[in-house]
Amino acid sequence: AHGVTMGGGLGLSVAGSHRFVAAGSRIAMPEIHIGLFPDVGGGWFLNRVPGEAGLLLALTGVMLDEQDAIYARFADYVVDHARQAEFLEAFCAIEWGGRVADHRAQATHFCRQFEAAGAVPAGPSALRERHDVIRSICTRAKLSGIVKGMKEAASVDPWFERPLANLLEGSPTAAAVTLEYLRRCRLLGLEQVLSLDLVVAMQCMRHHDFPEGVRALLIDKDKSPGWSPASAAEVTPELVAEFFAPVA
Repeated sequence: AHGVTMGGGLGLSVAGSHRFVAAGSRIAMPEIHIGLFPDVGGGWFLNRVPGEAGLLLALTGVMLDEQDAIYARFADYVVDHARQAEFLEAFCAIEWGGRVADHRAQATHFCRQFEAAGAVPAGPSALRERHDVIRSICTRAKLSGIVKGMKEAASVDPWFERPLANLLEGSPTAAAVTLEYLRRCRLLGLEQVLSLDLVVAMQCMRHHDFPEGVRALLIDKDKSPGWSPASAAEVTPELVAEFFAPVA
Protein backbone atom coordinates (compact mmCIF):
# COMPACT_ATOMS: atom_id res chain seq x y z
CA ALA A 1 0.00 0.00 0.00
CA HIS A 2 1.24 3.47 -0.80
CA GLY A 3 -0.17 6.96 -1.10
CA VAL A 4 -3.88 7.19 -0.38
CA THR A 5 -5.10 3.84 0.95
CA MET A 6 -8.63 4.20 2.26
CA GLY A 7 -11.87 2.28 2.59
CA GLY A 8 -11.94 -0.61 0.18
CA GLY A 9 -8.23 -0.24 -0.57
CA LEU A 10 -7.40 -0.72 3.08
CA GLY A 11 -9.89 -3.58 3.41
CA LEU A 12 -8.11 -5.42 0.59
CA SER A 13 -4.56 -4.67 1.68
CA VAL A 14 -4.97 -5.73 5.31
CA ALA A 15 -6.02 -9.19 4.14
CA GLY A 16 -2.57 -9.93 2.73
CA SER A 17 -0.22 -12.44 4.30
CA HIS A 18 2.82 -10.10 4.09
CA ARG A 19 1.79 -6.46 4.09
CA PHE A 20 4.02 -3.55 3.18
CA VAL A 21 3.15 0.11 3.59
CA ALA A 22 5.17 2.86 1.95
CA ALA A 23 6.55 5.78 3.89
CA GLY A 24 4.34 8.85 3.56
CA SER A 25 1.11 6.91 3.07
CA ARG A 26 -2.30 8.29 4.07
CA ILE A 27 -4.53 5.59 5.51
CA ALA A 28 -8.12 5.79 6.74
CA MET A 29 -11.58 4.25 6.89
CA PRO A 30 -13.54 7.43 6.02
CA GLU A 31 -17.01 5.96 5.43
CA ILE A 32 -18.55 8.23 8.09
CA HIS A 33 -18.28 11.07 5.55
CA ILE A 34 -20.69 9.39 3.12
CA GLY A 35 -23.16 7.87 5.56
CA LEU A 36 -21.71 4.37 5.28
CA PHE A 37 -20.11 1.95 7.75
CA PRO A 38 -16.56 0.47 7.55
CA ASP A 39 -17.38 -2.42 5.22
CA VAL A 40 -14.89 -4.71 3.40
CA GLY A 41 -14.31 -6.65 6.61
CA GLY A 42 -13.89 -3.62 8.86
CA GLY A 43 -15.74 -5.37 11.67
CA TRP A 44 -12.99 -7.99 11.65
CA PHE A 45 -9.76 -5.99 11.38
CA LEU A 46 -10.86 -2.85 13.25
CA ASN A 47 -11.75 -4.93 16.30
CA ARG A 48 -8.15 -6.13 16.36
CA VAL A 49 -6.57 -2.69 16.64
CA PRO A 50 -4.90 -2.30 20.07
CA GLY A 51 -6.55 -0.18 22.73
CA GLU A 52 -10.01 -0.12 21.12
CA ALA A 53 -8.64 2.42 18.63
CA GLY A 54 -10.41 0.66 15.75
CA LEU A 55 -13.68 2.18 16.94
CA LEU A 56 -12.12 5.65 16.85
CA LEU A 57 -10.91 5.03 13.29
CA ALA A 58 -14.35 3.82 12.22
CA LEU A 59 -16.30 6.69 13.79
CA THR A 60 -14.00 9.49 12.67
CA GLY A 61 -12.14 8.46 9.52
CA VAL A 62 -9.01 9.92 11.10
CA MET A 63 -5.93 9.87 8.85
CA LEU A 64 -3.06 7.53 9.76
CA ASP A 65 0.54 7.31 8.63
CA GLU A 66 2.77 4.27 8.17
CA GLN A 67 3.78 4.07 11.84
CA ASP A 68 0.14 4.12 12.88
CA ALA A 69 -0.51 1.36 10.34
CA ILE A 70 2.12 -0.83 11.97
CA TYR A 71 0.70 -0.15 15.44
CA ALA A 72 -2.86 -0.81 14.24
CA ARG A 73 -1.79 -4.14 12.69
CA PHE A 74 -2.78 -2.98 9.21
CA ALA A 75 0.76 -3.60 7.91
CA ASP A 76 3.85 -5.60 8.79
CA TYR A 77 6.71 -3.72 7.10
CA VAL A 78 7.54 -0.13 6.16
CA VAL A 79 9.55 0.58 3.00
CA ASP A 80 10.29 3.42 0.62
CA HIS A 81 7.94 3.20 -2.37
CA ALA A 82 10.94 3.74 -4.67
CA ARG A 83 12.13 0.23 -3.74
CA GLN A 84 9.04 -1.50 -5.14
CA ALA A 85 10.72 -2.66 -8.37
CA GLU A 86 13.73 -3.86 -6.38
CA PHE A 87 11.45 -5.85 -4.11
CA LEU A 88 9.58 -7.53 -6.96
CA GLU A 89 12.79 -8.51 -8.74
CA ALA A 90 14.34 -9.96 -5.59
CA PHE A 91 11.14 -11.74 -4.55
CA CYS A 92 10.77 -13.39 -7.96
CA ALA A 93 14.36 -14.64 -7.70
CA ILE A 94 13.75 -16.60 -4.49
CA GLU A 95 14.43 -20.32 -4.75
CA TRP A 96 11.48 -21.77 -2.92
CA GLY A 97 11.78 -24.93 -0.87
CA GLY A 98 9.90 -28.07 -1.73
CA ARG A 99 7.33 -27.92 1.06
CA VAL A 100 4.46 -25.46 0.83
CA ALA A 101 4.41 -25.32 4.63
CA ASP A 102 7.87 -23.71 4.53
CA HIS A 103 6.98 -21.02 2.01
CA ARG A 104 5.38 -18.62 4.48
CA ALA A 105 8.41 -18.71 6.77
CA GLN A 106 10.70 -18.25 3.78
CA ALA A 107 8.68 -15.25 2.56
CA THR A 108 8.60 -13.74 6.05
CA HIS A 109 12.37 -14.01 6.39
CA PHE A 110 12.86 -12.36 3.01
CA CYS A 111 10.47 -9.50 3.85
CA ARG A 112 12.19 -8.80 7.14
CA GLN A 113 15.61 -8.77 5.50
CA PHE A 114 14.38 -6.49 2.72
CA GLU A 115 12.88 -4.01 5.18
CA ALA A 116 16.04 -3.98 7.30
CA ALA A 117 18.28 -3.37 4.27
CA GLY A 118 16.65 0.00 3.60
CA ALA A 119 15.24 0.86 6.99
CA VAL A 120 12.94 3.88 7.04
CA PRO A 121 13.44 6.05 10.15
CA ALA A 122 10.61 5.20 12.51
CA GLY A 123 8.69 8.20 13.73
CA PRO A 124 6.17 8.20 16.57
CA SER A 125 2.72 6.69 16.19
CA ALA A 126 -0.02 9.10 17.22
CA LEU A 127 -2.27 6.17 18.08
CA ARG A 128 0.37 4.49 20.24
CA GLU A 129 1.13 7.71 22.12
CA ARG A 130 -2.59 8.16 22.90
CA HIS A 131 -3.35 4.52 23.67
CA ASP A 132 -4.71 5.07 27.18
CA VAL A 133 -6.82 8.10 26.30
CA ILE A 134 -8.34 6.45 23.24
CA ARG A 135 -9.13 3.32 25.22
CA SER A 136 -10.86 5.34 27.93
CA ILE A 137 -13.00 7.03 25.26
CA CYS A 138 -13.88 4.00 23.16
CA THR A 139 -14.85 1.70 26.01
CA ARG A 140 -17.78 3.94 26.94
CA ALA A 141 -21.17 2.33 26.60
CA LYS A 142 -23.01 4.88 24.47
CA LEU A 143 -22.20 7.00 21.44
CA SER A 144 -23.02 10.14 23.43
CA GLY A 145 -20.38 9.13 25.98
CA ILE A 146 -17.82 8.59 23.25
CA VAL A 147 -18.52 12.04 21.81
CA LYS A 148 -18.23 13.56 25.29
CA GLY A 149 -14.92 11.78 25.85
CA MET A 150 -13.55 13.04 22.53
CA LYS A 151 -14.56 16.60 23.39
CA GLU A 152 -12.77 16.32 26.71
CA ALA A 153 -9.68 14.93 25.00
CA ALA A 154 -9.73 17.65 22.33
CA SER A 155 -9.77 20.32 25.02
CA VAL A 156 -6.30 19.25 26.16
CA ASP A 157 -4.81 17.61 23.05
CA PRO A 158 -5.24 19.29 19.63
CA TRP A 159 -4.74 15.94 17.86
CA PHE A 160 -8.32 14.99 18.76
CA GLU A 161 -9.82 18.09 17.16
CA ARG A 162 -9.88 16.74 13.60
CA PRO A 163 -11.36 13.32 14.41
CA LEU A 164 -13.96 14.99 16.64
CA ALA A 165 -14.94 17.36 13.84
CA ASN A 166 -15.20 14.43 11.43
CA LEU A 167 -17.55 12.59 13.78
CA LEU A 168 -19.75 15.61 14.38
CA GLU A 169 -19.91 16.43 10.65
CA GLY A 170 -20.57 12.83 9.61
CA SER A 171 -23.83 10.96 9.44
CA PRO A 172 -25.35 10.48 12.93
CA THR A 173 -27.08 7.32 11.70
CA ALA A 174 -23.87 5.91 10.25
CA ALA A 175 -22.09 6.56 13.54
CA ALA A 176 -24.75 4.67 15.52
CA VAL A 177 -24.82 1.82 13.00
CA THR A 178 -21.02 1.61 13.00
CA LEU A 179 -20.89 1.35 16.79
CA GLU A 180 -23.47 -1.45 16.76
CA TYR A 181 -21.73 -3.16 13.83
CA LEU A 182 -18.34 -3.31 15.52
CA ARG A 183 -19.86 -4.65 18.70
CA ARG A 184 -21.75 -7.37 16.83
CA CYS A 185 -18.59 -8.34 14.97
CA ARG A 186 -16.30 -8.57 17.99
CA LEU A 187 -16.51 -12.37 18.32
CA LEU A 188 -17.27 -13.21 14.68
CA GLY A 189 -14.94 -14.85 12.18
CA LEU A 190 -14.03 -13.12 8.93
CA GLU A 191 -16.54 -15.04 6.83
CA GLN A 192 -19.34 -14.14 9.26
CA VAL A 193 -18.27 -10.49 9.22
CA LEU A 194 -18.33 -10.37 5.43
CA SER A 195 -21.80 -11.91 5.39
CA LEU A 196 -22.99 -9.21 7.79
CA ASP A 197 -21.27 -6.57 5.65
CA LEU A 198 -23.47 -7.55 2.72
CA VAL A 199 -26.66 -7.20 4.76
CA VAL A 200 -25.73 -3.82 6.26
CA ALA A 201 -24.44 -2.47 2.93
CA MET A 202 -27.68 -3.36 1.18
CA GLN A 203 -29.67 -1.73 3.96
CA CYS A 204 -27.52 1.39 3.66
CA MET A 205 -28.57 1.67 0.02
CA ARG A 206 -32.22 1.50 1.11
CA HIS A 207 -31.90 4.26 3.70
CA HIS A 208 -31.40 7.98 3.27
CA ASP A 209 -27.89 8.89 4.41
CA PHE A 210 -25.67 6.79 2.15
CA PRO A 211 -27.13 8.10 -1.15
CA GLU A 212 -27.15 11.61 0.32
CA GLY A 213 -23.53 11.32 1.49
CA VAL A 214 -22.38 10.12 -1.93
CA ARG A 215 -24.26 12.98 -3.57
CA ALA A 216 -22.75 15.64 -1.31
CA LEU A 217 -19.15 14.39 -1.37
CA LEU A 218 -18.71 12.65 -4.72
CA ILE A 219 -21.37 13.84 -7.19
CA ASP A 220 -22.41 17.45 -6.52
CA LYS A 221 -19.36 17.93 -4.27
CA ASP A 222 -21.05 20.63 -2.24
CA LYS A 223 -19.93 18.90 0.98
CA SER A 224 -23.25 19.83 2.58
CA PRO A 225 -25.10 16.58 3.20
CA GLY A 226 -28.59 16.78 4.61
CA TRP A 227 -28.45 13.94 7.09
CA SER A 228 -31.74 12.46 8.24
CA PRO A 229 -32.05 12.23 11.19
CA ALA A 230 -29.95 15.35 11.57
CA SER A 231 -28.68 14.66 15.09
CA ALA A 232 -27.49 11.68 17.11
CA ALA A 233 -30.27 12.28 19.64
CA GLU A 234 -32.84 11.54 16.93
CA VAL A 235 -31.33 8.18 15.94
CA THR A 236 -33.47 5.53 17.61
CA PRO A 237 -32.55 1.93 18.44
CA GLU A 238 -35.35 0.87 16.09
CA LEU A 239 -33.73 2.73 13.20
CA VAL A 240 -30.33 1.14 13.91
CA ALA A 241 -31.92 -2.32 14.06
CA GLU A 242 -33.29 -1.86 10.55
CA PHE A 243 -29.76 -1.92 9.16
CA PHE A 244 -29.18 -5.43 10.51
CA ALA A 245 -32.45 -6.94 9.32
CA PRO A 246 -32.02 -9.66 6.66
CA VAL A 247 -32.69 -8.36 3.18
CA ALA A 248 -35.68 -10.02 1.54
